Amino acid sequence: MTTLASLAGMPTQAAQAFGKPQGTRVSYSPKDYGLRASDKNFLQDLPGKRSLLILADELQPPETSDAVTVTKIPLDKNFEKNPLAIAPKLFDVLDSMPRPGLLACTSGKRGTVVVAAWVAARKGGSADAAVEYLQQLNYSLPNGYEAWIRGVVSRNVT
Repeated sequence: MTTLASLAGMPTQAAQAFGKPQGTRVSYSPKDYGLRASDKNFLQDLPGKRSLLILADELQPPETSDAVTVTKIPLDKNFEKNPLAIAPKLFDVLDSMPRPGLLACTSGKRGTVVVAAWVAARKGGSADAAVEYLQQLNYSLPNGYEAWIRGVVSRNVT
């Protein structure tokens, strides 16, 4: 099994496990893709960003901002309630978001989970490594996040 530790510590073996050229690394950190997950105070993190994806229904977009592309796709904080079918829409938005971008929800956790799933499905990672990365963050993760990641990755790998 390829783990996040092996991705960081042994890039050649990890790259071979993913069928990537030797020396290729896959990172799950949102900042490595020009993305940042933020909490309910996302307006403080918005300056300098070119796009905003709001994942919490209770959060409202800024009044006006011509320089920022804003998309809202509400997700429940309990991932067991989020349909797997929403992933293609989320992933299409992430694929096309101008960078640097911000994913906003009440705690920042939904944004982090969505980016980890997107990296696993679109950037050559694995669901196992994405789940391990999220577990290593040492904070309480949303219910059902692991099953959701595994489900969306198996359905949306490109």
